Amino acid sequence: MQTLCQRDANDVCTQCRTVVPVGFHRACPAKKQGQPIPKGPGLGDLTRQFFESMGITEERYKAVKEAVHLDPSCRCNARQEWLNAVGEQLGLSEAAAKFAHWFTSRRGSNAN
Repeated sequence: MQTLCQRDANDVCTQCRTVVPVGFHRACPAKKQGQPIPKGPGLGDLTRQFFESMGITEERYKAVKEAVHLDPSCRCNARQEWLNAVGEQLGLSEAAAKFAHWFTSRRGSNAN
């Protein structure tokens, strides 16, 4: 006997994190395997990836702040964790995973 996906308030399965429209029933792939499907990157991870792709790294950010005589700390990791938590609370995990896939595919196609 297979177990069906269980929707949360945002119509996302609580185990496999896929969108399950109202009235749609399907066997949950996570429960079929006996363990949850790993989550994709969070909102903070995607933000960091985006800025790094534009050449804005933690090291460059600190160097610029130091050059203009500001405290060179950035708290990048704390901000990234906070954005990941906010994205999770807002249910953006699936949207973030789709954006990551799109962003990665665009970067590869623009390399030519």
